[in-house]
Amino acid sequence: MRTLLQRFENKYTPEPNSGCWLWVASGDRYGSIAKEDGRTLEAAHRVAWRLFCGAIPDGLNVLHTCDVTYCVNPRHLFLGTQADNVADMARKRRHRAHRGWPLSWQKLSSADMQTIIKADGRHREIANLFGVTRARVSQIKRAAQGR
Repeated sequence: MRTLLQRFENKYTPEPNSGCWLWVASGDRYGSIAKEDGRTLEAAHRVAWRLFCGAIPDGLNVLHTCDVTYCVNPRHLFLGTQADNVADMARKRRHRAHRGWPLSWQKLSSADMQTIIKADGRHREIANLFGVTRARVSQIKRAAQGR
């Protein structure tokens, strides 16, 4: 029986220009591989982290520095909270506002998103400061908390 590492190493191919290890096996938006039990699927980039870097502490995500969801190169991965993920997305202008989504997202800069995530107080008051809806503030805060 092959180990998880052996199975993993047969499912990616190095991309010489970017340094990404591109997952070529199964997966949807992210690659996936069966865990050691052979039944449960896990995101391939999370498996890469566990195999090459160690355990993933509860509450942390495995994030991509390269922004290539199929990349499993552990040098392109880092641990962070959902808030870190949202901040990274906003800083790199990958949030929905920059893909033609609703105008209320387009009004928000990366700094605005971070301020909203960290802001205390009533969501309606925060929304009024940024010219968005209370629901949008709630959505941003929930996303940052991983809910």
